[in-house]
Order: sequence, then C-alpha cells, then structure tokens
Amino acid sequence: MKLVARLMWRLVSKCYLRPKGYISAAELLEHSLQNHPSDLNFTNGDRITKQVVESQDWQNLMISLINDAKTNGQNEINVSTTGRFTDEDLDWALHQYYIDVSGRLKDNIWDLYVEINDIYDFAFNTKYGKEWRWRFATAGIKLASLDQAAGVVVPYNVTIGFNVCVREDKTKETIEYSFLA
Repeated sequence: MKLVARLMWRLVSKCYLRPKGYISAAELLEHSLQNHPSDLNFTNGDRITKQVVESQDWQNLMISLINDAKTNGQNEINVSTTGRFTDEDLDWALHQYYIDVSGRLKDNIWDLYVEINDIYDFAFNTKYGKEWRWRFATAGIKLASLDQAAGVVVPYNVTIGFNVCVREDKTKETIEYSFLA
C-alpha cells in the first residue's frame, strides 16, 4: 500500500508541483517518500538558499531587523523568530519555519549568519485561502497528513544556513547581498 501511495505522491510532484515551478516543494516532498529520510542541510550556493535570499519575505525581514538595530543604536543583530513565505513554492516547502539571524555591522555592511529550521511535515489542520485553487491545496495537505500518519510521507528536519553580507540601497528601498566565500 505504501508503494502505491508513494507513487501517487511522486506523480503529484512530477505532474503538478514541477510544472507549476514549485521545485523546492517537489524536491522536499520526494525526499520524504522513503522509510528513513535523512535530514537535509543547505548552505551558500544551494538553489533553495538563493531562492530564500531572493524572496521578498527574506529581504523585508532583513530590512526590518536592520532598521530595528539602527533605531536602537545597535551594530549587532541577534534575533530568533518564526515566519512563513508568501512565495508559494517556499511556503509549500517550508510551511512554517524558525529563523535565527546574527551578525554585526562593519563599514556600513552587515555581516550576517542566517539559519532557517523547519520540520518537513504535514498538519491536518493546515488551511490555505478560500479561493478554489487553495481548496485543492488544503485537500492535498489533509491527504498528505493522513499519509504521514500511515508512514507514506515521513517527516525530517530541514536546515538552511548561510553567511551573507547585506548593504542597504536607500535609493531603491531594497537590499543588496552577496554570499561570503
């Protein structure tokens, strides 16, 4: 029975997630379709890390943390919080995550270490929007949570840890970043 259910989830990944451009969601789902999936760790240079850094959510968080530090006259950041991505692929991959950001300001550049932690799993009570397309997602999450209880989809830890330099661009109200080697 597990074999058939896992085949169905692989088809969801291949025929729905990947064609819609949800590559991270597809990769993490596929990884869960084994009896003992390893934890996944991503760092500088990994595709999902770049996707996180390029997301508007991450950039908004960095701007907020930097502004808070400046308002409080601090040249260091050491924050732990939770979040969700509005980018659909990242939201489906890392539905609700924990993020730790630490670093300091030197020569007008923030040298930061960011670590995002999530347990790849499905909760039966997860709901998306009320629009028709989100009803399909909510039904899929409920089905995945039942398959998780049956051992078809197996939870595992996901960690995305990276160093990044952040410099504000006040003319664009955005940030520029570069990964440290």
